[in-house]
Parts: sequence; C-alpha cells; structure tokens
Amino acid sequence: MDSKNNEIFKKFEEKYKRFILPKCEKLDIERMKINRQNFIIIFLYVAIVFYMLAFVFSDLDKDTITVSVFFSIFPPIAYIALRYTKFTNKIKREIINYFCASFEDLRWLDKKNYPFFQTVNTVLKDADLFYVDKTISFDYDDIFKGKYNNTPFEIFELCASVYKSYRSRQRKVRRYIFQGAVIHLKLEKDFKNKTVVKLDKTKGFNPESLSAIDYNASMIYTQNRLEAKKLIDEELIEKLKKLKQVFEANNVYCSFYKKDAWVALHMNNTFSLFEVMNGFRNSLVLDAKENFEVMIKQIICIYDLIDYFKGYVTTNS
Repeated sequence: MDSKNNEIFKKFEEKYKRFILPKCEKLDIERMKINRQNFIIIFLYVAIVFYMLAFVFSDLDKDTITVSVFFSIFPPIAYIALRYTKFTNKIKREIINYFCASFEDLRWLDKKNYPFFQTVNTVLKDADLFYVDKTISFDYDDIFKGKYNNTPFEIFELCASVYKSYRSRQRKVRRYIFQGAVIHLKLEKDFKNKTVVKLDKTKGFNPESLSAIDYNASMIYTQNRLEAKKLIDEELIEKLKKLKQVFEANNVYCSFYKKDAWVALHMNNTFSLFEVMNGFRNSLVLDAKENFEVMIKQIICIYDLIDYFKGYVTTNS
C-alpha cells in the first residue's frame, strides 16, 4: 500500500505544479479584487447609514435607531456572503477535478447534480446510523464518488437534524444531531443482519432495538451476535480509529446493512469538510496544497478500509 500511496502523492505533485498552482495564483488575484470591492461597498454603505441617522433620523428614539442600523447593514453583508459562496464554489469547480485526477477513479459532484438523495435518506434511516425517529432530515454539501479495488464508494458532507417541541417554547426548534462526513462503501458481502459499531461508547446513541456487545472501549449493536463477532475485530477498530484521526472527528459510527457499509464521522459544528480555502483573507496558494494533502490522507484511509473488507470477503466467502 505504501508504494500506491507514494504514487498518489507523486501524481498530485505533478497536477499541482502544472495545473492547480497556476489556477490558484489567478484565483488569488480575483480574491484580492473581490476583497477590495467588498471593503468599498461596506465603507460606502456604513457612511450613508450613519449620515442618514445623524441628519435625517436624528429625532428617532434609541430602539428605532438600533433596528434601522441592523436592517441597513444586513443587505451588504448578505450580498458579500453570497459573493463568498459563489467564489468558493468557483474554486472547487476549477481546480478540484485536477486533484481528483491524482486518483484512479474519483470525481467531485455539485450537490445539485446528485439525483439520489431521497434513496440515500431512506437507507441512512434504515441503517440505524442515526438513532432518532423517522422525522430526521438531511442536508448535503460536497459529494465525492469513486471506485477503488472494484469497490464503489461515496463521501458526503452531511448535516442531520430534527425539529423538537419544547414546553417552554411556542414553536418547534431545529436540533442538529450530526454534522460531519459519511462514507458509503458498496461491498460484495451481503450482511443479512444489521450491525452498528460505535467507536467511543461514552458518547452518542444506544439503539435499544439491537443487542449490545461491549468490545473494549467500543460498543457493537447487532441483530445477530454471531455474525457481528465474525465481522468486528481489532484490525477494523484500528481502521476506524485512523479515520477518526485523519478526519479530526469527535466520534465514529459504522453500520453494516445488506451490501452496504456506512461510516459516519461526527465532527465539530464549525468544521467544514473538503474546503480548499481556509478563509477569504488567506492566500489560496498557501491553503490549497496543505488542504489537498489532508484530503489525500483521508481518501487513502478509505482505501485501507476497502482493502480490509476485500480481505474479509475473501476469508468469509
């Protein structure tokens, strides 16, 4: 596997020097131009607002002035946020496919071009990956599809939430139960029973519908204890720990259901997966290579997990 890893990094270095770096340099010039335009927009807008407050609305009370200031500065902030989002998406569209070319079969998809969300939603609920009622809703962002060792896989940036009613409040409140990444592997092995692994048993859900097995620092929940004991070993736990490390996740859940393996990497609320640029003020040339190298390590860990399951299928076929 080391030689394959070295080959991936070598391919990436070639793509980075020939295509990604020149693109990043051009996009950096555009980023600085947008920053200057945004500064001018904010400066002029704030100046106009304060002029109007000082001379036109001087007789207004304090609360009215506060509300007026808020609604006055909201439009330019919303406009700038929209420009930021469009520019970030432009970066991905223009350079991320060069990154994907470093791998045997990998492509990035814009979420609006991915037609299978409804199917994925249903499977995620059925797989007990998120132990909540069926009212759970999913929001997706970046999606990668690929194939390694004849095994198709997908990576989603995912946010799962439910609406809860509280006695002290008159309306339902949205509660986020998961924010992070989900890895989907389409395996050759057909798991007749459902098995869920929770890497850190001190956090997260305890699905009462499944039988619980205490496995060192982890927990296993399953419909068939014998199948689960054959499936789960220390090597798999180490693979999941490695994924947790490279994705900087708080916890990891892994569900085996039918011919699918689903790995959910629960992250901090502020974490955004697959971001090429760390901030609008930072240099894209400085950020892109470091972030792409992290992404390479993440995908290599997925390759390791696929190799593990290939060995499992061969041994248990």
